[in-house]
Amino acid sequence: MNGKLNSKGIKEITAMAADFLPLVQNKRVKIFSSTETRASDSAEIIANKLGVSFEKKEILSPNGDHSEDIFELIKSYSTVDILILMTHLEHVDFLPYDFVRKILLFKSDYDFNNPVKEGGYRYISCTKKTITTKNP
Repeated sequence: MNGKLNSKGIKEITAMAADFLPLVQNKRVKIFSSTETRASDSAEIIANKLGVSFEKKEILSPNGDHSEDIFELIKSYSTVDILILMTHLEHVDFLPYDFVRKILLFKSDYDFNNPVKEGGYRYISCTKKTITTKNP
């Protein structure tokens, strides 16, 4: 689980960074990453492409359910415009739905026909109240 990114992973993360670039123009951006190697390597690639720094957080690792701690982390950075969490499939798949229901207080049903695949991500638009899934 804690291996290095392979060439396919690097290509997927580079594409992800390209997707993010127009979203972050003239915005305050913060990136947090799991302490696991692949996630932090991914965060480093995205941070470099976006011209920002990133910070590693143990609560984003795949060990145990840290949902409430992650929600507190997100709430503590309410002054940023874009918050990117580089974590693991265990969190990426369901965490956004729990977040919008419990914290942002809008309903968004989990789409069982569109799970996040390895190398994919979910994007929450707080203003539009939507969750978008992007898979490679």
